[in-house]
Amino acid sequence: MPHTTSRYMMDLDMQDARVHCALGDIVVSPLANTTLTRNAAGQWYYLLAASNTFYIACNLTNQALRRTGFFEDIQEQFGSTSGSGIPGSAQPQQYRPDQIGSMSTAQELQPRTALKVKGFKMKGFDLIYTVLGNNLTSIASRVDLVNFSNGVAWAATNIVPSAANNLSVVVSATVNVLNYTLTAAQLNLIEAIASAPNGYLINPDQELWVETQIVTPAGSTVALYGYDFAVSYNFN
Repeated sequence: MPHTTSRYMMDLDMQDARVHCALGDIVVSPLANTTLTRNAAGQWYYLLAASNTFYIACNLTNQALRRTGFFEDIQEQFGSTSGSGIPGSAQPQQYRPDQIGSMSTAQELQPRTALKVKGFKMKGFDLIYTVLGNNLTSIASRVDLVNFSNGVAWAATNIVPSAANNLSVVVSATVNVLNYTLTAAQLNLIEAIASAPNGYLINPDQELWVETQIVTPAGSTVALYGYDFAVSYNFN
């Protein structure tokens, strides 16, 4: 039996993916007041100096894999609408369930008539950092989506407004791993402005930026380790 007649698990999105954005993936401004620091084996961080305003950011679109094709395992077999299958499928059409004459229409697994949406969806993120010396003046995170189009001026759409968003300004000897989860309304906004069904980014020439502003007073520094993202993939 061909593998395309038996496998269906890839018709579901993968909701438990994690994507890490570590030191080599983060952009920091101003760099002049940022020091790449090794404190111990496995403990590397950016040390953000006192009495400064820093912007740190990660472009998740640069970290997460995007697909524009599809696996042949199941696409031409399963779907919700009767039709002629997906044109251009790598699987020979004789294996389509609707070609099996012994089945009634009610018994058939109907083939898809279009490519299923593919892409990734950011569900939330952790910021990993330690506040040293004194409490921060402020810390705020935001999420912005950029769609590039030829001949169109650069513009970004704010998805998550700049706010504390569960981040702490308090000095601590331990590491903060603080989470923000996108709301349904924010995912709907991504869908509305990016033609991204259910919040999945599927188009080329897009960037999804997570940015954090950190303001350090005198006597306060920050050890910045990175971001960790909760992501859903729909690669089938």
